[in-house]
Amino acid sequence: MIAIGADVHRRMCTLAKQYEDGRLKMLPSMENARENWLHLLKTLPAEAELAVEVSTSGHFVMSVVEEAGWRESDLCQKTRFRRFCFHRGLEA
Repeated sequence: MIAIGADVHRRMCTLAKQYEDGRLKMLPSMENARENWLHLLKTLPAEAELAVEVSTSGHFVMSVVEEAGWRESDLCQKTRFRRFCFHRGLEA
């Protein structure tokens, strides 16, 4: 299963992706805009996991994610987001 971790800030997002074979990759940072999130979601398989760090901007992202039909997304606190990244070998 593919997993995406998102550290969401007001203007920019830092993204990490774990592939099914366990490989980890930092994705290019992107502007925190509705159209960018919709584009990213369209590139992911339906079974992908998505973890978004809790913040005011994170709530905006979750509204876009839910609008796009992603029900299995996880809005998580910073400590939980760091564990998500840690278990995947990423810095948060």
